[in-house]
Amino acid sequence: MNLFYLLQKELESKNISDPVLIARYIYIRTGELFEYNPSYDVVSLKQQQELTNENPDPQNITSFNYICYSWSNLYCSLLKLFGINAELVDKLCHRAVKYTIDNQEYYADLMKDFGDVFRIKFGLKTLNNYPVGEENNKEQIVAEWDQKIGYRKSIKTEAVLEQLKQELQAKYPKEEDYIYNTYKVVQYLLNVPRNGVGHVSGRNYIRYLLSFFLEDKFQSCTSRIYNVEKNIYIQVYGIQINGQSHFYLYQEMTNGFYEFQEVTPYIVDYFIKSKNFNSSYIRNITKIMK
Repeated sequence: MNLFYLLQKELESKNISDPVLIARYIYIRTGELFEYNPSYDVVSLKQQQELTNENPDPQNITSFNYICYSWSNLYCSLLKLFGINAELVDKLCHRAVKYTIDNQEYYADLMKDFGDVFRIKFGLKTLNNYPVGEENNKEQIVAEWDQKIGYRKSIKTEAVLEQLKQELQAKYPKEEDYIYNTYKVVQYLLNVPRNGVGHVSGRNYIRYLLSFFLEDKFQSCTSRIYNVEKNIYIQVYGIQINGQSHFYLYQEMTNGFYEFQEVTPYIVDYFIKSKNFNSSYIRNITKIMK
């Protein structure tokens, strides 16, 4: 895919010519299109280094899974193609981008803590693309950018979630009922098909939602089951309600979209014992299966 050409056409159709807005639009679009590579922390050191060294060609995109290094390389190259002065910023085991427009520096870090790459996919405010030195005003400045480019223009996800939280609290005053039904709501919210959402973005959105709804009551056990060669990644969640264990899987379905579903302990046990899968943090789940 020629991403540079695609972005050119999209920017022309939206009449976006301000370099600041171009940089912001590219940031949002790469957040929509690309996913954090789920294999990075389970492959060998040699394979990790290969992923770190990836330098995508903006005019010949062949993969949609990146890590902080490869995304930063891509974003920096795209900005330069649009005439924006940009450079890579290397930190300890991490890479981001700094760019300058009219003597103002800006910072962009889509992959930091898997943050904005999932926030963008679910229509949330971003945290890691902003003008440097504008700490007191950066949220308002970014909101103005988004209004102008059409991101978050109609639906404010945070407001919708807050209203839903209040309704849940009113309907389920008993704590354990509230927790169980929160998982049901998360299941509903995750099962709306969204292009570009993969394993990492989805699992981080689940964590965001559970933390938001449950606050200090968020204590679910999680494990990951995977087969790197077959590109299968499954996140397992377990909770105990009224002495009974409940399990949820977040996984890719046959239609290509990811879903969050409640399953029986038998299915979880099958994945854990299967020789076709590896697992991490599996004790988190097995301790509540007994």
